[in-house]
Amino acid sequence: MAPHDQHISLRLSADLLERVETYRLELEKMTRQTVSQAAALRALIDAGLELVEKGRK
Repeated sequence: MAPHDQHISLRLSADLLERVETYRLELEKMTRQTVSQAAALRALIDAGLELVEKGRK
């Protein structure tokens, strides 16, 4: 973790966590590598932010 990275905590519903887990498993199949839940969440947040930011332009 880079020095400027911050640790955050949040609560997610069981339904949302199940959706993240489904995505995490899809990433593992695509990459053929182990993907952590945190990495899957970061990827989803990044993709979501890109979509929102594109919509603003």
